[in-house]
Amino acid sequence: SYGDEWEEAWTNHTNLWKATQDSDEYISAADTMHRNGGILLIEPKQQKNPYPSNIMTMCNFIGTEDTYYYELPEETSLLVTWEEKNNACMRNCKILSRYVESNRTYYDVEIIQQEDNLGEECYHPTDERLFVDKVPQHAVTLVDQVFTSDIHLANAFRHFIGLPSHLLPEAWKDSEE
Repeated sequence: SYGDEWEEAWTNHTNLWKATQDSDEYISAADTMHRNGGILLIEPKQQKNPYPSNIMTMCNFIGTEDTYYYELPEETSLLVTWEEKNNACMRNCKILSRYVESNRTYYDVEIIQQEDNLGEECYHPTDERLFVDKVPQHAVTLVDQVFTSDIHLANAFRHFIGLPSHLLPEAWKDSEE
């Protein structure tokens, strides 16, 4: 037990709690991944059957000193073939294609430039489109957009957890603070 005060707060919360608007339509990124068997939709299929608005597609990619960038015919476009050394910097991406080679699933993606929330080493020039091919399935995932998971609901239960005084050392009980 977390103490009588916590138990009372929990009981009040469960008695008064009401689902938020549209909560019956909410699905987390983890549940979406599970429902799809870990297979992610390519961009054209997402246009027809989009992921919920709370979900983002993310890819691990970081350019290293020895990453080779191929210049594409379109100006300001680069192509990189993914290697294990590139497995860092989770970044927003679009899945352009999916294929299987030797029983492993791979994706070709476009990295979407982000303006914040990345380490300095993760950025690439904003005037360049960055395409990465042969990204393995373990480096592509779905995530909940910031502040959209159920822990951020206004009516989520929040209360400090009490600790019975008999569990505290005597030296702590004499403290004036």
